[in-house]
Amino acid sequence: MKQPYFSPSIPQQQAVTSHQLPPVYLTDLTRTIGVLQQLQVLCASTQEDVSLDDVIQVIRQMQCEFGERSQLEQVIQSLVGRHLSQQLAARRLIHQCHLEAAAGEAVEVWT
Repeated sequence: MKQPYFSPSIPQQQAVTSHQLPPVYLTDLTRTIGVLQQLQVLCASTQEDVSLDDVIQVIRQMQCEFGERSQLEQVIQSLVGRHLSQQLAARRLIHQCHLEAAAGEAVEVWT
């Protein structure tokens, strides 16, 4: 029987068992399997059956956008930056909507 793993940041009710922890890839083969599994999960969000051709198409799209010689770290950082920009824009929009709603309520009170 596997003992649950307890983390100080996770409440006792949400204990994580050892089989829920990220796998450790010890060999090239297990790392390759892990990469393919991650690609399958990512590509499966748009379709059910994922083929190697689907993965190649994603890579080609990345090559077109960033260039064939782009380093993975640069691509990752660019995508992270894009994601953060989208999050900030969404938060600003939400904040602006809250301000406008609050201003509208204040006008109603004074009229």
